[in-house]
Amino acid sequence: MKEAGLKYDHKLNERVSFFGSIVYFDQYLTNVRTLITGNTGVPKAVQSAKDSVKGWEFDLTTRLKTGTGYADVIFTLYDADGVTAAGLPVNNHNEKIYSILGKYTFTSGPLGGLMVGGGMSATGDKLAGGSYWVEEEPTYELFGRYQFSRRLSLQVNLHNITGERNIIGIA
Repeated sequence: MKEAGLKYDHKLNERVSFFGSIVYFDQYLTNVRTLITGNTGVPKAVQSAKDSVKGWEFDLTTRLKTGTGYADVIFTLYDADGVTAAGLPVNNHNEKIYSILGKYTFTSGPLGGLMVGGGMSATGDKLAGGSYWVEEEPTYELFGRYQFSRRLSLQVNLHNITGERNIIGIA
C-alpha cells in the first residue's frame, strides 16, 4: 500500500478557519472472494488474485464563529478506480463519492448545548453483480443533539429522509 497526504489547518481570522486533508492512495487486496452474476444469470463465486484501488480523497471544513456558537460546513470527495487482476472493474465499488454536511452548534444563550444539522451524499455509478452498472440516488439526512453536561448528550439522526432505495449489491 502506498499513501501520501497533506493536512491543513488555517485560521483566517478570529471568526473564520479552514481545515482538512488531501490524500493519494494506491492499495491492493489479495485473495478477494466476491459473488458475480454469470452469463446465465446464476450467481457464482470468483476469487481475485489481486484487486487494486488507486485514487484520492479530499475533505475541507470551514468553521464560522458567531456570537452564540459556530457553524461548520464539511465537504468530502472520494475519487478512485478499482480494478481486478484481470483488469476488470471491482464489483460493488463506488468510484466517486461526494458529500456535504452543515451543522450549527449553540455554545451560549438559551439554546446553549444544542446542535442541529443536515447533509447529503451522492455516488457515481458502480458495477453490481459483475454484470450491471447501477446509478444511485443522493441520500439526505438530518440530525440534532443536545449536550446536557460534559458526559451526557442525546442525539437523534434521521437517515435517508427522502426514502430513496439504492442497490447495495447484487449477488
